Amino acid sequence: MKNKFILFSFLIRLIFISGLNSEIPSLLAICSLLGLHLPTIHSHHCPSSHAALLRYIAKSMASAFRAFLNSPVGPKTTHFWGPIANWGFVIAGLVDTQKPPEMISGNMTGAMCVYSGLFMRFAWMVQPRNYLLLVCHASNETVQLYQLSRWAKAQGYLQKKETDAEKLITNNPRNQD
Repeated sequence: MKNKFILFSFLIRLIFISGLNSEIPSLLAICSLLGLHLPTIHSHHCPSSHAALLRYIAKSMASAFRAFLNSPVGPKTTHFWGPIANWGFVIAGLVDTQKPPEMISGNMTGAMCVYSGLFMRFAWMVQPRNYLLLVCHASNETVQLYQLSRWAKAQGYLQKKETDAEKLITNNPRNQD
């Protein structure tokens, strides 16, 4: 039944977003094939069938929203608000990309990388899986690794090292003509 509801809500969104109101009779036929009977609709062509369909859609969406509110990872739990608050780290990291690399703390950026790596694993292992937290920390890990690379370049850790052969070629007096 859940898969039927998902398919039904997808079809409704498709029809109403694209403005294909003339397709409502087709939608009603699909509903009956799926076993979703709408008892208040008597005729496919009368205006009351459109109103009944809209009432059914509103009722379905309200129940889906209510289910989200009461779900184990919904907004009534820390599984929702924790990741929302953690997006502040990602936003702060993105803002810091505009600052000069000399202002970056290598220790703090490294700690943030370890923190996000640990919490990505936690988000994957906790039941129910917290995909919102996983995406948040994956985004933070990406931003912090970029910041760490900027810091390492500024400190000279990621510079290309010349080999002895390259030093001989560049220091050779014959090549300086």
